[in-house]
Amino acid sequence: MGASWTYARRVAFSDTDMAGIVHYSNYLRYIEDGEAELLGGLGIPVTEERAGGVLRGWPRVDVQCRFRMPLRYPEAFELVLVVSAVESQRVRLQGEFQRAGTTVAEAEWVIAYAEIDRAKETVRTLPLPDAWRTALLR
Repeated sequence: MGASWTYARRVAFSDTDMAGIVHYSNYLRYIEDGEAELLGGLGIPVTEERAGGVLRGWPRVDVQCRFRMPLRYPEAFELVLVVSAVESQRVRLQGEFQRAGTTVAEAEWVIAYAEIDRAKETVRTLPLPDAWRTALLR
Protein backbone atom coordinates (compact mmCIF):
# COMPACT_ATOMS: atom_id res chain seq x y z
CA MET A 1 0.00 0.00 0.00
CA GLY A 2 1.07 3.53 -0.65
CA ALA A 3 -0.03 7.05 0.10
CA SER A 4 -3.42 7.74 1.64
CA TRP A 5 -5.70 10.75 1.89
CA THR A 6 -9.02 11.54 3.54
CA TYR A 7 -11.43 13.71 1.58
CA ALA A 8 -14.26 15.10 3.71
CA ARG A 9 -17.42 16.82 2.55
CA ARG A 10 -21.14 17.14 3.05
CA VAL A 11 -23.79 15.86 0.65
CA ALA A 12 -25.16 18.77 -1.39
CA PHE A 13 -28.86 18.89 -2.20
CA SER A 14 -27.97 18.94 -5.92
CA ASP A 15 -26.23 15.54 -5.49
CA THR A 16 -29.49 13.82 -4.56
CA ASP A 17 -32.54 12.37 -6.27
CA MET A 18 -36.16 13.13 -5.34
CA ALA A 19 -35.86 10.93 -2.23
CA GLY A 20 -32.88 12.91 -0.92
CA ILE A 21 -30.47 10.01 -1.63
CA VAL A 22 -27.15 10.62 -3.39
CA HIS A 23 -27.44 9.57 -7.03
CA TYR A 24 -24.93 6.81 -7.81
CA SER A 25 -23.19 8.89 -10.50
CA ASN A 26 -22.09 11.40 -7.86
CA TYR A 27 -19.88 8.82 -6.17
CA LEU A 28 -17.69 9.02 -9.28
CA ARG A 29 -17.49 12.79 -8.86
CA TYR A 30 -16.50 12.32 -5.22
CA ILE A 31 -13.82 9.83 -6.29
CA GLU A 32 -12.42 12.29 -8.81
CA ASP A 33 -12.45 15.17 -6.30
CA GLY A 34 -10.69 13.05 -3.67
CA GLU A 35 -8.18 11.80 -6.22
CA ALA A 36 -7.37 15.41 -7.22
CA GLU A 37 -6.76 16.31 -3.58
CA LEU A 38 -4.55 13.25 -3.08
CA LEU A 39 -2.43 13.99 -6.16
CA GLY A 40 -2.22 17.71 -5.36
CA GLY A 41 -1.26 16.93 -1.77
CA LEU A 42 1.63 14.83 -3.09
CA GLY A 43 2.78 17.62 -5.42
CA ILE A 44 1.62 15.77 -8.55
CA PRO A 45 -0.27 17.90 -11.10
CA VAL A 46 -3.78 16.74 -11.99
CA THR A 47 -3.55 18.35 -15.43
CA GLU A 48 -0.74 20.01 -17.30
CA GLU A 49 -1.19 22.12 -20.42
CA ARG A 50 1.61 21.67 -22.96
CA ALA A 51 2.48 23.44 -26.22
CA GLY A 52 0.38 22.78 -29.29
CA GLY A 53 -2.87 21.90 -27.52
CA VAL A 54 -1.39 18.89 -25.74
CA LEU A 55 -2.75 18.09 -22.29
CA ARG A 56 -1.30 15.67 -19.76
CA GLY A 57 -3.53 14.19 -17.11
CA TRP A 58 -5.05 11.16 -15.45
CA PRO A 59 -7.98 9.53 -17.27
CA ARG A 60 -9.77 6.74 -15.43
CA VAL A 61 -9.43 3.40 -17.20
CA ASP A 62 -11.44 1.24 -14.78
CA VAL A 63 -13.92 2.01 -11.98
CA GLN A 64 -15.90 -0.25 -9.67
CA CYS A 65 -18.13 0.83 -6.81
CA ARG A 66 -20.09 -1.29 -4.33
CA PHE A 67 -22.90 0.38 -2.42
CA ARG A 68 -23.85 -0.81 1.07
CA MET A 69 -26.24 1.91 2.20
CA PRO A 70 -27.26 5.35 0.94
CA LEU A 71 -25.86 8.74 1.72
CA ARG A 72 -28.50 11.44 2.14
CA TYR A 73 -28.70 15.20 2.13
CA PRO A 74 -27.19 16.91 4.23
CA GLU A 75 -25.00 14.17 5.76
CA ALA A 76 -21.27 14.60 6.23
CA PHE A 77 -19.03 11.83 4.96
CA GLU A 78 -15.42 10.98 4.28
CA LEU A 79 -13.77 9.21 1.38
CA VAL A 80 -10.61 7.48 2.60
CA LEU A 81 -8.36 6.93 -0.42
CA VAL A 82 -5.38 4.57 -0.53
CA VAL A 83 -2.91 3.97 -3.35
CA SER A 84 -2.95 0.18 -3.64
CA ALA A 85 -0.54 -0.29 -6.57
CA VAL A 86 1.74 1.77 -8.75
CA GLU A 87 2.71 0.43 -12.17
CA SER A 88 4.91 2.02 -14.83
CA GLN A 89 2.03 4.07 -16.33
CA ARG A 90 -0.94 3.40 -14.03
CA VAL A 91 -2.02 3.86 -10.46
CA ARG A 92 -4.62 1.68 -8.72
CA LEU A 93 -6.60 3.29 -5.89
CA GLN A 94 -9.10 2.08 -3.34
CA GLY A 95 -11.63 4.21 -1.54
CA GLU A 96 -13.98 3.71 1.34
CA PHE A 97 -16.92 6.07 1.81
CA GLN A 98 -17.67 6.46 5.51
CA ARG A 99 -20.46 8.19 7.40
CA ALA A 100 -19.75 8.53 11.13
CA GLY A 101 -17.28 5.64 10.95
CA THR A 102 -19.67 3.30 9.08
CA THR A 103 -18.73 2.16 5.58
CA VAL A 104 -21.48 3.07 3.11
CA ALA A 105 -19.66 2.26 -0.16
CA GLU A 106 -16.34 0.92 -1.42
CA ALA A 107 -14.61 1.70 -4.69
CA GLU A 108 -11.58 0.63 -6.69
CA TRP A 109 -10.31 2.44 -9.75
CA VAL A 110 -7.32 2.75 -12.04
CA ILE A 111 -5.93 5.95 -13.50
CA ALA A 112 -3.30 6.19 -16.23
CA TYR A 113 -0.86 9.01 -16.76
CA ALA A 114 -1.57 10.08 -20.31
CA GLU A 115 -0.97 12.71 -22.95
CA ILE A 116 -3.94 13.88 -24.99
CA ASP A 117 -3.18 15.62 -28.27
CA ARG A 118 -6.34 17.50 -29.14
CA ALA A 119 -5.19 18.44 -32.65
CA LYS A 120 -4.36 14.84 -33.60
CA GLU A 121 -7.17 13.38 -31.47
CA THR A 122 -4.79 10.87 -29.90
CA VAL A 123 -4.22 9.60 -26.38
CA ARG A 124 -1.09 7.78 -25.26
CA THR A 125 0.01 6.63 -21.84
CA LEU A 126 3.28 7.88 -20.40
CA PRO A 127 5.69 6.46 -17.84
CA LEU A 128 5.34 7.93 -14.36
CA PRO A 129 8.26 10.14 -13.32
CA ASP A 130 10.35 8.48 -10.58
CA ALA A 131 9.61 11.29 -8.08
CA TRP A 132 5.87 10.68 -8.53
CA ARG A 133 6.25 6.94 -8.10
CA THR A 134 8.15 7.54 -4.86
CA ALA A 135 5.48 9.96 -3.57
CA LEU A 136 2.64 7.58 -4.47
CA LEU A 137 4.32 4.64 -2.74
CA ARG A 138 5.16 6.42 0.53
